[in-house]
Amino acid sequence: MNIITELNRKITSHMSICLEKAVEERTGLTGMVESTLALVREMGREMIEDMIRTAEESLLNSKERSMEWVVQSRNREKTVSTLLGDICYQRTYYKNRESGAFRHL
Repeated sequence: MNIITELNRKITSHMSICLEKAVEERTGLTGMVESTLALVREMGREMIEDMIRTAEESLLNSKERSMEWVVQSRNREKTVSTLLGDICYQRTYYKNRESGAFRHL
């Protein structure tokens, strides 16, 4: 699913749930802010993970990259703790054709 469509769906659903809770359970502003903040963090993590996935695919399919770097291993799991929470993604490790050096691009 397109990330924009998914974000729109989540925001719309969240707004509906917040409104229901405000009316039925009389949740206060603090509760709405906390649940909205949790949603924004979740969406931020998903957006960053999607950008990393797109960049990795672009590098993997790059003709320029393949002239200098060969794939050594794929799908290495990585996790980075951020203000949005843990960002989990997969990286490709490359070997330089000329020098033999290894690195993530």
